[in-house]
Amino acid sequence: MRINQKKNGRQANVFQKTLAHALGWICLTVGVIGLFLPILQGIILIVIGLTFLSVYNAFIHRHLHTQLSKYPTMQKRAYTFEAAVVRLFGQP
Repeated sequence: MRINQKKNGRQANVFQKTLAHALGWICLTVGVIGLFLPILQGIILIVIGLTFLSVYNAFIHRHLHTQLSKYPTMQKRAYTFEAAVVRLFGQP
C-alpha cells in the first residue's frame, strides 16, 4: 500500500510540474505575441509565464526578480503570484 501511495504522489508531482511548465510556456508565447497585438497585454503575460517557470528554474527566478527590482509594484505582485503558484503546484 505504501509503495502505491509514494508512486501516486510522485506521479502527481510530475503532473503538477508539467502543468506549471506548460502554463508558463503558453503564457510566455501568448505574451510575446501580445507585444505585437494591441488587444493582449504582452508584458503582463510574459511576467506571468516567467513566474510559472521560475518556481522550478533557479536561473529564471534569479533574473526575473533582479529585473523586477526596478519596478517595486510589479515585483510585489510577482511575489504574491509566485506564492500562489507554489501553494497550487507545490515547492520543487
